Amino acid sequence: MANLLANPPVTPTRHRGLPSHKLNPIPQHSGQRIPRTPTHQLYSVGQVDIEEEVSGWSWDALSDYVPTPKKSCDSPRKTIRPAFGQVSTPPVVPKYAPDPCTRCLVRAVTDTWSDDQIIATTEPGLEHCCIILRDDWVYTDIHEAGDVVNIIGPFDLSANGQKAITVTTLENLLIHHPDTLLTPSLLASAPNCQRRPLVTSLVRALSPPSPALVYGTVLHDVVQKCLQERRWDAPWLETRVDTALSMAFGDLVRAGVTLSVAKDEILRRASGVETFGERYIGDHPKPEAVLSDTRAANGQTAILAISALHDIEEDIWSPTYGLKGKLDASVQAVVVRDQGPSFTHPAPFEIKTGRAVAGLEHRAQTLLYTLLMQERYGDSVDLGLLYYTQSEEVISVPVTRLELRALVGVRNAIAEWMARRFRGLGQQRLEGETSFLPPTINNERLCGRCYALDACMLYRRAVENVTDDVSAIADIYAEKTGHLSQLHADFFRTWERLIALEEQDMMRFKKELWTLDAGERETLGRCFADMVLDTSSSQEPVHEGASKIHKFTYRFQRRMDAGAESLLNGHMNTGDAVTISVAPDLFALCRGFILELGPKHLVLGVDHTINIPAIRERLSKSPHRLPDVKNSTAAVTFRIDKDEFSAGMGRVRENIAALFYVGGDTTRLRLVVDLAPPNFDAENELLTRARASSRCQVLARSLNAHQMLAVEKVLCSRDYTLILGMPGTGKTTVVAHLIRMLVEMGKTVLLSAYTHSAVDTILAKLDGVDFGILRLGNVDKIHPASRQYHLSARRQPTTIEEFERQFMTPRVVATTALSIDQYVRNREARKGGLDVSLFRRLSEAHPHAVVELTQQYRMNADIMLLSNKLIYNDRLSCGNQKVANQSLIPPNNAFIQWIHTPTSPCGNLCWMKELMLPNRKAVFVDTDHVPATESQVGDLVQNATEAVLVQQLTECLLRSGICAEQIGVVTLYRQQIKLLSHLLSNQPDVEILTADRSQGRDKDCIIMSMVRSNAEGTTGELVKDWRRMNVAFTRARSKLVIFGSRSTLARTPLLESFFQLMEGEGWILRLPGDAHEAHAGVLSLPDGVSTGNTHHDCLVNPKSEKEGRTIDLQGRECSKRRRINPNVGLLRDQPILRDVYNDIIDLT
Repeated sequence: MANLLANPPVTPTRHRGLPSHKLNPIPQHSGQRIPRTPTHQLYSVGQVDIEEEVSGWSWDALSDYVPTPKKSCDSPRKTIRPAFGQVSTPPVVPKYAPDPCTRCLVRAVTDTWSDDQIIATTEPGLEHCCIILRDDWVYTDIHEAGDVVNIIGPFDLSANGQKAITVTTLENLLIHHPDTLLTPSLLASAPNCQRRPLVTSLVRALSPPSPALVYGTVLHDVVQKCLQERRWDAPWLETRVDTALSMAFGDLVRAGVTLSVAKDEILRRASGVETFGERYIGDHPKPEAVLSDTRAANGQTAILAISALHDIEEDIWSPTYGLKGKLDASVQAVVVRDQGPSFTHPAPFEIKTGRAVAGLEHRAQTLLYTLLMQERYGDSVDLGLLYYTQSEEVISVPVTRLELRALVGVRNAIAEWMARRFRGLGQQRLEGETSFLPPTINNERLCGRCYALDACMLYRRAVENVTDDVSAIADIYAEKTGHLSQLHADFFRTWERLIALEEQDMMRFKKELWTLDAGERETLGRCFADMVLDTSSSQEPVHEGASKIHKFTYRFQRRMDAGAESLLNGHMNTGDAVTISVAPDLFALCRGFILELGPKHLVLGVDHTINIPAIRERLSKSPHRLPDVKNSTAAVTFRIDKDEFSAGMGRVRENIAALFYVGGDTTRLRLVVDLAPPNFDAENELLTRARASSRCQVLARSLNAHQMLAVEKVLCSRDYTLILGMPGTGKTTVVAHLIRMLVEMGKTVLLSAYTHSAVDTILAKLDGVDFGILRLGNVDKIHPASRQYHLSARRQPTTIEEFERQFMTPRVVATTALSIDQYVRNREARKGGLDVSLFRRLSEAHPHAVVELTQQYRMNADIMLLSNKLIYNDRLSCGNQKVANQSLIPPNNAFIQWIHTPTSPCGNLCWMKELMLPNRKAVFVDTDHVPATESQVGDLVQNATEAVLVQQLTECLLRSGICAEQIGVVTLYRQQIKLLSHLLSNQPDVEILTADRSQGRDKDCIIMSMVRSNAEGTTGELVKDWRRMNVAFTRARSKLVIFGSRSTLARTPLLESFFQLMEGEGWILRLPGDAHEAHAGVLSLPDGVSTGNTHHDCLVNPKSEKEGRTIDLQGRECSKRRRINPNVGLLRDQPILRDVYNDIIDLT
């Protein structure tokens, strides 16, 4: 790390006393700083008095260490004296008292002759304090009020009674922008070039696997498994190599490496592993277990034992140091030195599979891991361990103040560059600020070999607009960017900024994990506080390799003494990514997804086991620990936070950047960026063959003229075809027929959509085909009917040939596409066009590429009228009269008649009876006279009374013989989704969906809850989104019922025409004030009472009944009908009424 220590890190703006000709000039920020005369100057390396500057440094400590190569058995080996290895005293656990960490908000910065003075206030507490920076800390670029810093070290009281601290070379640390968590692996590469880690954090490229990368990944897994099982013998090692290789067949194929070659090379690279295990694994150090350490004093030696394994791939987040990292292994190290007592403490164990050279990057990475581990485990961690698998030795990386200070300086500089990235997004950039990236290092050799070169040069050209004809990398720059036009540069710069705006919102939410306590964040709907493990439900390990993030399953519930707030309140829902933490210190112990969510419990699939004894041990060492927490019998309390996947935006950015690289996708660059018109043939060989195919002719006969035109245009396309299908016009059918035809013509097909639901809906129409289908994606999010196509449903391949058959032989591959246009949260990003889909961009540029489908076969004429008048200008038509006239006819009217006796509260003029009529096909149910006012749950909105009305109508439909599969409940609001899910929890086959997720989920009856009802007439943005509204309306085939407050919704201009149409057609039903209570006795859902027995009462087709099947109104097979539960509503404790009712059911 000599280069780190010889020069302070390059910060974005401050170069104290440096003559302008010494460095590439970087414009200064404007700011209110008191000017001063520098006390010293910085020079280039050739002008520095090295002898004076580095007096007292340990040169051996700074040099790269090369482990001893493996020696032959005949070669004598120097070991520690045997007597030294027979120490009988137990190892000492070093006492550890962590330095206090104070979070401060900067108020002002002042330069003096010899230091910087920062006036700040502490968070929380708002105490005024003074932070004095000296030595090389003055280069920290804290230039404006509002910056956040962490001060590691104790404050003193100054003469004026104010808290004060001095940060110097020898004492204390300052962490700038601690909420920006950077990885040690990213920072370790920064000394050579600070630009590279920033570029790679922006553009998360997935490079094709090289053989060396595959070997390293497999060997990492093998050594980790050996550590877990404490087995190191050659047969076991070879077995583990075989197992790991079987999980890496895909990478081997892409890297072009055969299984035998890979195995031989990996075993060669693992040549020192067996000896390592025999030598270093054990409770006590063996005499030959030498710990290599170039920092040791003359003649001092040490031996090592790894006595325990704490974790593998442990993920540690530290908002204290502004770091996060995933450790190869967390071990317990026992170190015995020949001059002093033995010590034991946790240590990071880094596995390196390449050349046996402990380079600066490896040492820096391991050193930063000691900080993470020290904070997580609450123990002193004074060294890290580096192990190179091709050697037999372990290298000590001791923690030194000198190196640690230098690395923190690098971290602060990178964090400031990242902050600068976001600082100018929503406002005018600071005067003179031209780039949010450090300047290029202009080293032809290093730049030419950099893996981030393409992205780096793209940013230099498109974002920084650099002109370069003279630097050492001018030729490289021209080669990488010479093909880009100004249009290309403008396109990338615009979309890069929009992505960053959306990314900024995600990062703001992520830091709430440590800046807000669990209760505060739960009020915002982004956390579940006071959660404990449900000990009645143990974890269920998932098959190894099935999912990287779902390896264990846990059930959580609210702590008994905590509040009774429902878990259904908030932004979190099934399928959301979460982190599991133990407040206040153990952040992100594991990560996963919500698999199941109820009002009192949730089930998570996570990536790590939750070890309660280990958590208690760590809590007992926390500076915030409770008394005797280690031996407490109280349950460990967790917080479960919604995780914001900001990393996904890096993938989006990479997909765009890849269009502009040399040798990139020039076709898509031409079509998507340049907007070149797509080409079509009048007729081609593919179309001719399709017309001649008997199977294609059979498929074509089931299509109408518009659909057939779309199919033919696709077959004649050289580039792309856009099929604009209005609701119910058979887009899914056309896509399914196209897939069948293309496969028949010998083609392979990639099927992709934005949602899992849309992909699986198309696959449902391919059920029973005679060609292979491969479904990719997270199996937990795939519809159960489509999981038969997933790899998890197939036998684990044992050879590369078998793997290739599983992956390469299916003619159709189905997966979701990464898209953000439907879920853009940042208002400025939406305004800039981030929500504009690719379909819209292309269709607006080239209308001739669009084929419209206008004949629909889903909605009856009444429901279609809504879309036709409000959206499609009467272009939509019913495919036939059967579709136009269809209605929902309950198979059993006995139930609705039975609940309306002469003494019923609602009498003959019942809203429920009215809605059940077959001729009521499209209805707006006005709730203005009902106490159905919306309520807030944090910053979310719900309408409890409206949800009850929806639940009652749903139950009435089910008890009248309508199948649960025929009903869909739709709302625009996620909080209402969870409330409805709870009310209808005993009807699992009734789908409850958001408008976006309802695409492809057509139902005979759609019941929609509009939610918004308030005196102010506030409707919010979702109700104004006609695209979503139209999607929801047009899911219905035979009946559409919309519950809402007319007085509230009518204040939205976009809804005026909707109400005019509904009023003109007589389709508005006004509810009486007691509507929600009129049927409560029969249709209520008390806890523990299920009406699930009756929701399958469907219309029975006599022929199908003989075959043991029931058919719904559309001829689809349904479950058999069942009798009503005798313990519901009015039937409870009324045996005569119960017998009468069941007799009626038997007669229908």
